[in-house]
Amino acid sequence: MANVIQDGLLFVATWAGPALSLVMLAPIASRPIADRGVTGLSPTGTVMTAVTVQLWLTYGIMSHDPRQIGVNVGVYAVRAAIMIAAVWGCRQQSTRTLAIATAVAGLALVGAGATAVGLAAMLLSTINRTPQAVHTIRNGAGAGLSVSGFALGAAADLSWVAYGLVANDPIIVMASAICAAFDALIVVAATRPDHALIALARRALTAPETVAEPVVYGVAAGD
Repeated sequence: MANVIQDGLLFVATWAGPALSLVMLAPIASRPIADRGVTGLSPTGTVMTAVTVQLWLTYGIMSHDPRQIGVNVGVYAVRAAIMIAAVWGCRQQSTRTLAIATAVAGLALVGAGATAVGLAAMLLSTINRTPQAVHTIRNGAGAGLSVSGFALGAAADLSWVAYGLVANDPIIVMASAICAAFDALIVVAATRPDHALIALARRALTAPETVAEPVVYGVAAGD
């Protein structure tokens, strides 16, 4: 029975993960075109996501993994195009600098070896959804944001959790679980902006900074 479960998880991870990673490209790519805008996307988040895929593609090439290469070539083409649209649209020089600097840094990591590239990809995978989650919580669903794309992304992440369980790799399990949680959070924030937890998070993110009362030093009359 244990072998049957293990084989089932391995099948899901081996085929569902790559399949969902490719299927999710359709809504992710078509949504910005249909909306004719990307205001619903976080420019920083699109940069981090594109660079993450770049690192996984590089890692696949360096480790001679045909599955990583085959999946991430298509994924990177779409993510890079969306990144360019979002970064160009925000018109912030700092974001454009971030996009160029991180892409160059990813290429420079090749000199450190496949292990360094893989570790960098794993680390970035766990945090690259954060800017988009914050953006969606604050602003709700916006132009270019594909809810179905993030839902499929969550399903793909869960398939990689299955793979990590089969491979007995806690790093993959933890990273994929975090990604799935953020994708689910983005879906909820986009579809249920009035949800109690989303409203609470929005208030926490948009709360004005407390300004301390100025202290006036002087001598009171009669002293």
